[in-house]
Amino acid sequence: DSELRTSIHTMSQVVASDAEQAEDSERRPAARQDRAAEVFPLPLTPFERYMLEDDRADYPMTYAHVVDLRGPLDRQAMDTAALTAMARHPLTCAKVRTIGTQDCWTPGPPPKQPVRWHDVPPPRLPFGGERVDPFAEYGFRIDGYNEGADSYLVFSTHHAVTDGLGLLQIVGDVLAAYGREKD
Repeated sequence: DSELRTSIHTMSQVVASDAEQAEDSERRPAARQDRAAEVFPLPLTPFERYMLEDDRADYPMTYAHVVDLRGPLDRQAMDTAALTAMARHPLTCAKVRTIGTQDCWTPGPPPKQPVRWHDVPPPRLPFGGERVDPFAEYGFRIDGYNEGADSYLVFSTHHAVTDGLGLLQIVGDVLAAYGREKD
């Protein structure tokens, strides 16, 4: 029980810190774009190359994180929140391209539809969720479901984009930005 309280307290500190950084980042969008121009194209790390090389149709390096929420989500506010969070995490809007002889992350525009909304109950996801291919599309996706009094967000990401702890930071950023949009 005390471990759970410690984890929740630590996670709330991370989310609060990330929310403060997000607010600061939102005030300076031009600086954010300048930083992206300085970083990209970004060569893959050895770990990212391994994750992409080990990605197989039968064993994809994609995983999903389901967030179960109470009450319907405001689609417009969630779309805006997703874009805000994705701007803070540049690999969520990047694809892998070969430049010369080296695979690199290359930036793309923000997605026109940051959350793929569904009017049906969420499907039973296979272990790891739906496959994501960073060579063909962004290695990160959000699916949203409003089902009566419940809502679900399914965050699917390729392991080359982020690991599970990094995804928790992104989820925290999305939810913090959604809270700000609803205020």
